[in-house]
Amino acid sequence: MLARGLRFRRAFLIPMVGVALSGWNVGCSDDASGGSGKSVQFNDAGIGDVVVDESDTSGGDAAQLAAWTALCSPCATDADCAAGAAAARCIDYGARGRFCGAICVGDSDCPQGHSCSDAIDGTGAATKQCKLTDKDAECTCSAWAVTAGVKTACTATKGAVSCPGTRSCSAAGLGGCESDSNAKELCDGLDNNCDGATDNYACDDGNPCTDDTCDAAKSACTTTPRTGSCDDGDPCTVGDICELKGTSATCAPGTAAKDCDDNNVCTKDACDSKKGCTALPIEATAACYDGPAGTKGVGTCVGGFQSCKDGALQPGCEGAVTPAASESCDYKDDDCDGKTDEGCKVIAAQVTTGCGFGHLGATGKGATSVFIDLGGAVGGRRDGKTTLEVGWMRWLIAWWP
Repeated sequence: MLARGLRFRRAFLIPMVGVALSGWNVGCSDDASGGSGKSVQFNDAGIGDVVVDESDTSGGDAAQLAAWTALCSPCATDADCAAGAAAARCIDYGARGRFCGAICVGDSDCPQGHSCSDAIDGTGAATKQCKLTDKDAECTCSAWAVTAGVKTACTATKGAVSCPGTRSCSAAGLGGCESDSNAKELCDGLDNNCDGATDNYACDDGNPCTDDTCDAAKSACTTTPRTGSCDDGDPCTVGDICELKGTSATCAPGTAAKDCDDNNVCTKDACDSKKGCTALPIEATAACYDGPAGTKGVGTCVGGFQSCKDGALQPGCEGAVTPAASESCDYKDDDCDGKTDEGCKVIAAQVTTGCGFGHLGATGKGATSVFIDLGGAVGGRRDGKTTLEVGWMRWLIAWWP
């Protein structure tokens, strides 16, 4: 058995590929009877080497050191700990995972920082193994563990959610417990992908016409055919329905076509059975009017058009005419209020009379022609009639359609 605290002489160095117990430095040397000596030395990173006296031919102490090769390395099964000794077991450290122990009878069989403790191995059986004495201490990764890429299952925590995870050894040391958000959800009562839900979609058979349930206690899935609406996976069908056929059910496509109209004149709308609704840009125009409501089509006011570009109507309304701020006295309804040249005054008038009076504005024998040049604002128009005073003549002119 190794003695602690002694020194060695005439020794050669053998790399120790497994032990990684930071802070422990054991040495053995010739005693009074000329016995052999060996030691385990650690650097600050916890990587150890075995120093063995070449005069030792018994192999007993070397075997003891070899039993600690995989000690405190992450493991999944007892077989992962066989690098140390056949009796080394993969023991449970709770949520932190499972790590290799070493067979022992008493504390003297374990290196510093470890004690011989009752433990549960990878098969669930009770055993005595060298285990970290400090319950809050963490195992480190030896050079052997880094090279072997060993790992252990653990319990990851994300907020209030706990789920299975993995810890492994790398050159940087023992990593934290990492969950796999892409892990397949299993029917086992656990949140395998750490999404906050347990066994969700674990029993999904991909058939929209079955009700799938999970019995986590039995790790068993049950599927039951159903009727009613479904989705056949084709985005272009509407009204899909489950059809029972014997003990199974399938989703039959609906007969109605999906309406993909996006109410955009600048796109051509269609439905693709793989992509769903599509809208391709086209060249088109749309009628528009940017004047006050009720003025389009009144007087000089007319609508215009907008052009499409890259699937969208461009700003502005080309060709549109909106109400002017005031009348231009041009015999037109420029402000689009249904009245023509209101506020304009006569600045010149020419009256030609014949032998008789007819309808004003008419031409021919016996008719009166009135030529009026308007300008300025004087008022005087009432109820569709205008009174003109020219010298001694007073005319009442009706506005004929």
